[in-house]
Amino acid sequence: MTVLGSQMQTIRYRVKLLLEEGAKRGVPKCGTILKVEPLLWTFTQEKGIEPTNNAAEQNIRPAVLWKKRSFGVESERGAQYVESMLSIWATARRNGVNPIAFLRELMHSYRTNSHVPCIFFASLK
Repeated sequence: MTVLGSQMQTIRYRVKLLLEEGAKRGVPKCGTILKVEPLLWTFTQEKGIEPTNNAAEQNIRPAVLWKKRSFGVESERGAQYVESMLSIWATARRNGVNPIAFLRELMHSYRTNSHVPCIFFASLK
């Protein structure tokens, strides 16, 4: 075992003890985390798994910034609209599809009752 490996074992042991202590004291989150505790350490055993959630945070950053600038929404319907638009925008960009072109095609297909464009291919540039 490497020095890093033994240090991680010590850290893992200490974290588990803290979680168990919290669970005994009735902290619900500690009990919940204990159920999946081995998964917390996957990054120490599998190559290519990042120990942080930076990629996920970077993906949602534009939505968070938009929400901050726009002061959020005032209704459930507004929240659903924003969620849908942000999801479509991110999915289109990730798949090499121009989001504006995709939304234009989507509205056209709705109005003309024609085929719905596919967001998973870079056909709409």
